[in-house]
Formats: sequence, C-alpha cells, structure tokens
Amino acid sequence: MSAATRAPARFGVHLAADASWAATSRLDGDAVTVELWERDGATFTPRPTPLAVEPVDQLVPTTGRRLLICGGGGSRHTVWTVDCATLTRTRLTTRAGQAVRLLAPAPGDPDRRPWVLAYDGTRTTLARLVTHGPTPTAVIALPGAYTGGVWTDRAGRRLGLGRSRSGEPHTAVEVDLVTGADRTLFEVTGHSNDTLQAWHPGAGLGVVHTDVGGVQRLGYARPGRGERWAFPDDLAAPDGLVEAVAVDPDGHRILAHERRGVRSLLHRYDVVRHRRDTLAVPPGALAGRPVWTRRRLVVPWTTPRVPLTFLDLGPAGDRPADTDTDAGSGPRWEARVVTVPGAAGPIEAIAYGGDRWWQRPRVVVALHGGPSSAWQLAYHPFFAQLAAEGVAVLAINPRGSVGYGHAFAAAIRTGWGGPDLDDVLAVGRHLRALRGDGSGVALVGSSYGGFLALLAAAAGPRLWQRCAAVAPFSSAARLHRQAEPTVRRMIEQLGGLTDPPHAGLGPRDLLRLGHRTRAPILLLHGRHDEQIPVGHVRELAAALVAARGPAVRYREYDVGHDVDGPTAWDAIADFLREPHHDPVVREQGHLDHADA
Repeated sequence: MSAATRAPARFGVHLAADASWAATSRLDGDAVTVELWERDGATFTPRPTPLAVEPVDQLVPTTGRRLLICGGGGSRHTVWTVDCATLTRTRLTTRAGQAVRLLAPAPGDPDRRPWVLAYDGTRTTLARLVTHGPTPTAVIALPGAYTGGVWTDRAGRRLGLGRSRSGEPHTAVEVDLVTGADRTLFEVTGHSNDTLQAWHPGAGLGVVHTDVGGVQRLGYARPGRGERWAFPDDLAAPDGLVEAVAVDPDGHRILAHERRGVRSLLHRYDVVRHRRDTLAVPPGALAGRPVWTRRRLVVPWTTPRVPLTFLDLGPAGDRPADTDTDAGSGPRWEARVVTVPGAAGPIEAIAYGGDRWWQRPRVVVALHGGPSSAWQLAYHPFFAQLAAEGVAVLAINPRGSVGYGHAFAAAIRTGWGGPDLDDVLAVGRHLRALRGDGSGVALVGSSYGGFLALLAAAAGPRLWQRCAAVAPFSSAARLHRQAEPTVRRMIEQLGGLTDPPHAGLGPRDLLRLGHRTRAPILLLHGRHDEQIPVGHVRELAAALVAARGPAVRYREYDVGHDVDGPTAWDAIADFLREPHHDPVVREQGHLDHADA
C-alpha cells in the first residue's frame, strides 16, 4: 500500500459536549491536520481542513462551533481558538510548562471560558482564558503536580484534580478556584493512585478510581449527602484496566471502559439498582471519550479495519452497535486475536495475515513502546500497510504490558529486558519451529519497543532476519543520566535502573551487547526528540556501525519523539522488502486463536 492509497489514521478524538460534532487529528501521508466530524442524525461525516497541527496537540471542541487547540513542544505551549465555520485561528496565550493541559469550560459558565493548567516542574498554575481578549486571567498557583480536571460544580468554582508531590502517587483533591484552597476528596493509602474521574453536578454523584492492592477499581458516592464511597465488584478489573468515561444525564448510570487484554469492553452500571450490563459493541477499542446526552450515547470507536467511527448506542446505551460499521474505504485485511507461547505461559497478540499467517514469506514481530502500554484491537496504519502487501504481522503483548493484571504489568519492574525479553525470545523460537528456520522473520519496535527489539536481536541472533528500531535507547541507566526529569522519574518508578535478576546477558546495555547481533539493523530517530536525546541515539548508532559496519543503517528526521509515522513506515517497509532467502515452512504446530 503506497502513501497515496493508505487510509488516513485518526487520533486525539474529541466530541463536543452535546455530541453534535467532533474534532480529531488526521494523519494522511506526512501531513497532520484537523478533521471535523459533523453529525446528521446518527451519522457522522468527516470534513477535512487545512489546519496543520502536531500529533501531540490537544483539541477541545466547545459550544458555538469553536475549537480550542493547545500545541507546542518543550517548555512553551500556545493555545489557539478556531472558528470552525471560517477556519480562522486566533492565538489566545502562550504558557510555559513541562506539561500544559486545556480544560473545557464549566457546564454552567455563561461566558464559556476554558481553562489552562500548566506544570513547570515545581508548581501548577491554573489560568482562565478570555476567548476575546489578549491575556488570560491567572487564578492560582499550587505547589506540586496536578493532573486531570473534572468540574465538581456547574458554575466553575470548584475543580477536581489529581495531586502529586515529589513524585508520590496521586490523591484526588478539590480546588476552590476563588480562594485557592484545596481539600482531599479521596485517598486510600499514601501508596495508591487515587483519582477523581467523573462528577455529575446536578445529582452530586462522583466517580473515583484506585489501584490499591494492585487491582483497578471504580467507586462512587454522593459526598454532599454524606455517602461513603462504594466499590462494587462489578466495577473492579482484577485482570485488566478500568476507567469511568461518562455518566448519564440523570446521574444514575456510570459508563465504565475496561481494557481486558487487547479488547475494549463497555459496561453500564446502575448505581440505584446496583446492576451492571455489558454493552454490545464490535470487537475493537475506544478511540476517545464518549458523550452521554438525553438523546443518545455516542462512543468514538476503532477496529483493525476501521480507523474511526462513532457508535450511537441510543439514549439508554442499550442499542446494539452495527458490527459492520465502516468509516472508510480501501482494502480490507484480516486481524485476529491469537495466543502464542511466552517464556512463562501463553501471551496474547494480534495477528494479521489469515488462518496460517506464520506461513507468509515475511513475518514481522511488532513490539510496543511504553513500557507501560499494550497493543489494542485498533486500526494501525503501518500494520494495515504491511498486511495489504502480504506481510504477516504479529503484534505481541509480552510481560510488562498493561491490561492483564498488576502482576503481569509489574513483571519488568525487576529490570527492563528481563521477563519481557524472555517472552520475545520464546515467540522467536516458536516461529522458528513453525517455519522450519528463522528466515523471513523481522523485529520492529518503537521507543521502549525499539530498545527491546535490538536487545532481542542481540540475545537471539539466529532467530531474526531483520531488525528495525524507531527512537530506541541504548540502556535505561544511560538514558536516565541524559533525559529530562519526567523521563528519569518514569524510569525510576518502573524499575528501569534494576538489572534483571537472571543472568545470561548481564547488564542490558546495547553499547556492550550490539556486537552480538547478526541481522541487518535499521535505526530511525527524530533529531528534536524531547524524550530520548538525539545524541544518545547517535552514540548507539556509532557503536553498532563500528561493530557491524554496513549492516547497520541510521536515519534522522526533522521531528521529535513521534518519528513513528508514514515516512518511517515507508523506510521500514523498503527495508523489509530487501531480498532474502525464501523460508522453508513446515506444516506443523498450531495456534489457539479466536476471530477478532
């Protein structure tokens, strides 16, 4: 599939509060632009625009068909307002901060004033934006990091946030934006992440989330009535992740999104009847936050074949979604959920390529970034491109991936490149047994997945024919010494500075292990990468070239960490197409799988 025929990808999907329109970022070729979706009845129609944005820019639709955009990189972020009728863009403010987040206007604010939250590494500043004036109104500065943003009253005086100080877990607090005082809304222990996820001002219903004991749970209460927080088993996800994504207009039902492995499930919980129902939706993944009005529940959704659609589940959320919904044209390909042998038991994966995908002349084992992430049953343009060219893709979720329970995700906190590397190597050995040899099998990974791909190429050099790594790093310890504070904290919290307890390779450092690789290697990186400094990767590339010579190729692009896009995909596809010996595929082995 060429860039001209590749279906556009959509991300950053945001619905307006009345579910009448939506805005998303559209990736088409190398261009990222704003795409507006207008609703006519139950159908949404896309309207491309020429407004250029960055992949990480935040979009917030507001009433009056106005769109707020918060964009920028590094320590400065600019907020714009766009008249969607004329596409006129007006700058509202530029704010300094490591992390800047837009908050939609409070539901009852007659002036519809949005807010901006900016964290500078020491304190968080909340400012109210004036959409028709030159400067925002600075309201309050709070010590520490505050995240989220849930209005707990209609007028916009009180805001629920997650507070973290000195890298501690989050506590759910409520901030009075007039006095600057904050009070704790919900905290289980000093070691649990406890956040406010939804609030219905009219009914006074609040929904909170905790991970105490390693189990994700939702709870609810009407604090104004003196109710204690209730945590029913029906709102717990011991083997996955769970979040509250909407509350119905009466404040009686909660819409919960559960990530169970690669799939997204939607549950409707009635707080009056204490009953949960699982909604009928196509196998796929949530693509954005749903909106629940008195007329309909609208859910942004994606599947491996459909980049973006909007499910209309009716006013009660009980209308079955159309499983044949397709929001785009172009070639179709089959993606299915499979299990493959890991080092300590089966692991889940998404396979492209039909019933016997492992018999394709070329197979790509895809490793996700994070590391606290996972592949979902969603549209991925690069996988679609490879599948359309007849290349099988196996996107695996080894230990360390989220969505499989606390113990599975925490396995790599004993050291990066430990249990997850063992699982990747087990998959490689399984493919070698199925295919008869290792020819035609490639590794592709981005960010942490790039590090893991190179590590697997060094640890199991005879298992892989090619290895492509996008925005990798050489070792967690080296990256920790060179990265920004937010990246350093992530490495510390996720166990990256600990050497895996089992021996074998020794320290997981590609500067000392790169010489073990045998496959040709392609490295791609953005010279403005804000997470993994380009100098770090240049050092890695130089070491690999010194050890392997022309078998290693390194390319830089004039972008940041999000180099994982069409230009990189085309470069990897060309790299994978290079001639190789046809594999001898044996008719042996089997895989347990269920159609997606």
